[in-house]
Amino acid sequence: MTEFTLNEQLKKDTHSILACGDFHLLLHRNQSLPWFIVVPKTSAVEWFEMSQDLQIKLADLIRKLSLFLQTEFQCDKVNTASIGNVVSQLHVHVIGRSHNDPLWPDVVWGNTLPESIYSEQELQQWPIKLRHALESL
Repeated sequence: MTEFTLNEQLKKDTHSILACGDFHLLLHRNQSLPWFIVVPKTSAVEWFEMSQDLQIKLADLIRKLSLFLQTEFQCDKVNTASIGNVVSQLHVHVIGRSHNDPLWPDVVWGNTLPESIYSEQELQQWPIKLRHALESL
């Protein structure tokens, strides 16, 4: 069995904030939108190629992240997508959207967000907040 390696583009675009079981939980570097990326630890490239057990676990994690975004950020909409045209490694975007976000109602892909970065203190708090939220849901 080969060791799991995170795609270089995902590393570049995100902060790795939590490894939970079969998944890596990443936070998009730009703070303009609450934007998580879930990467299953699998060699599968497509959702349907994963085992049913891993599909169920991924769906549950996405559900919990969506509830967290709705509660924490009072999002009007939570966008979930697994497109993978640029990065073929299976990953799922879970993005909190609000009527007052900088891109509303447009899509986030191909649009430029205003640059806003997380502080070191915020980055240290994310794993704690998420671990607590995921355990309580």
